[in-house]
Amino acid sequence: MAGFQKISSTQGGLAGPLDDDDEFGDSVASPGDISGDGIPDLIVGATGDDDGGTDRGALWILFLEAL
Repeated sequence: MAGFQKISSTQGGLAGPLDDDDEFGDSVASPGDISGDGIPDLIVGATGDDDGGTDRGALWILFLEAL
């Protein structure tokens, strides 16, 4: 059975805020196993993220793990 983990500003272990207009998940890529633990990881885009300046966007690398 597959495990599930909610990803939000308060859950999922992200190291920064997610605002409603950040458009987190607007783009998603699977680069394979970046961390070397045998589990494919994800890269998730947030095209409206303002943390580095107005609408500069951001990329999040999610190191997935078995639950």
